[in-house]
Amino acid sequence: MVQGELVRVFFILIALMAIFLVEEIEAKRIIQMQEDVPQLVEQHEPEVIQTIEPKRTIATERPGHRMMETWHPLGVIGIISAFNFPVAVWAWNAALALVCGNSVVWKPSEKTPLTALAAQAVLDRALRRFGDAPQGLAQLLIGDRTVGEVLVDHPKVPLVSATGSTRMGRDVGPRLAKRFARAILELGGNNGGIVCPSADLDMALRAIAFGAMGTAGQPIRSSEPLPPWCSTGPCRVC
Repeated sequence: MVQGELVRVFFILIALMAIFLVEEIEAKRIIQMQEDVPQLVEQHEPEVIQTIEPKRTIATERPGHRMMETWHPLGVIGIISAFNFPVAVWAWNAALALVCGNSVVWKPSEKTPLTALAAQAVLDRALRRFGDAPQGLAQLLIGDRTVGEVLVDHPKVPLVSATGSTRMGRDVGPRLAKRFARAILELGGNNGGIVCPSADLDMALRAIAFGAMGTAGQPIRSSEPLPPWCSTGPCRVC
């Protein structure tokens, strides 16, 4: 399948060039980019390989039946990404959109425009090397939230995948629902720590500290400020 071959070329190029992509958030360690880029390759390489076949048969327990997985393009797919994973989140969404035969318009965080320009340049290079991609298949929009609002409200964008804060999701979700567009929202989270009386407190302390401060506390899975010890119940919550 030609889309799968295109995305595979993109993954190869971005993996080779990952060392040249530098994070713009000074508080974040450079090693985070070395984690961010390989994640997009590792998590989607199997899916890309599967797309070499135009249809995939899936096992079913019903005799005389089969299930077949096919892809139906929607058109233009909007992607809004956050600052903390400026490459992987976009690439995950873009890879699936391209494999299914869609075009992509990406609005990255205004805090990471240079990372977005570098990543888009890698995709553009993959498109040129591929040689058979339509003109304007993947586009980049740099700007603040007003640019994102234009993307969310545009009638020719049937699906928007937006990653960001819960406040952003509360704004984006109803705007898409108003025009019956589809929404994929990955929003903020709060992760607490539960420490039972039988726990190794030294290990628990290291784990909680790493969860809160690892990669400058920027991933969505980071531990939030922990509540005080609870004196009731079988476990203590911190």
